[in-house]
Amino acid sequence: GYYWTTTPPCYNFKLEAEIKVNDWTGLEQSGSVQKGSQACNFYRIPGLIEAEIVQKTLAHCKQSSAYTVEPDSVDKTPTFEYYPFRHGEWVDEGMRSILEAPMESRVLPYIRQRYDCRFCAVSDILVRRYLPGERRSHAVHFDGHAFITAVLGLSSPADYEGGLYIQPDPDVASRSFFGIEPGDLVV
Repeated sequence: GYYWTTTPPCYNFKLEAEIKVNDWTGLEQSGSVQKGSQACNFYRIPGLIEAEIVQKTLAHCKQSSAYTVEPDSVDKTPTFEYYPFRHGEWVDEGMRSILEAPMESRVLPYIRQRYDCRFCAVSDILVRRYLPGERRSHAVHFDGHAFITAVLGLSSPADYEGGLYIQPDPDVASRSFFGIEPGDLVV
């Protein structure tokens, strides 16, 4: 394994532009890295989801008994994950009451606008937990099964180490973490 002797670097978004998504106006931060001959573009939308919604979502996640421990497809260790939304359908009505409106009014309109994909739809919402005595990391992987992957920040980066990152080269030293604050969306 690779052990950091200093805090891993955070990715520094250099470009930002004002965006409007329905009744919400905010910033879109843009980034890009080269992966071989191809550019990999990604975006962070700070504060897309309001603090109250994020707090309710996190509270609901913490009390859920739906987490499974099936072997993970990446590293075969227990997943400690659950799907409140699976194969295009809500399976957790409590989460639906919290997230359906922001998904329909902000996240999906943003995705459809950003990727010029008016028929884009949510397939799955996956929640993973990382607690002492359970899963503490997730092996390097990419979401090849998804057209778009979106990550919503629920916890403050001050509350954990690591998180979502990019690694443009095989060397782990090329890794940069995204500082995802609660309510930020990274795609």
